[in-house]
Amino acid sequence: MPVVRIDIILHATEDVDKVLGSISNVLDIDTGDFTITKTEGHYHNPILRVLATLRGKRAAHILARIRSRLSYDDLQYLSSTLKSRINGSALYIRLSKQDIIHGEIVLQDTDAIRLRISVPAYNRSQDQVFRDTLGIK
Repeated sequence: MPVVRIDIILHATEDVDKVLGSISNVLDIDTGDFTITKTEGHYHNPILRVLATLRGKRAAHILARIRSRLSYDDLQYLSSTLKSRINGSALYIRLSKQDIIHGEIVLQDTDAIRLRISVPAYNRSQDQVFRDTLGIK
């Protein structure tokens, strides 16, 4: 069964309730699943780190939701860059925080919601396990 870890950095200028509400709505995650840690930036500006770890059916549900809402171009890009996104037994994907606020799921590397996806491979290649898990070619 998959494990999905969601990691979000929120700056002082961002509306925490709006961002978490949007993520909760778009990815279908209960806001109670998030753990928030306060920290400081380089210039002592407040930063929030938001984490959630989901396992099993809940993680599979989120992955199916992401897969179903990604554009054809993003799915093709994900497929072509899949091997470079795998490190050890984990797949790393970044989603646009701003697009999620607008109700869309888009791959993006900057100002992103980071996802770390782990799935047991057993006797299969990690590449093929993630392709099967995400339903991509």
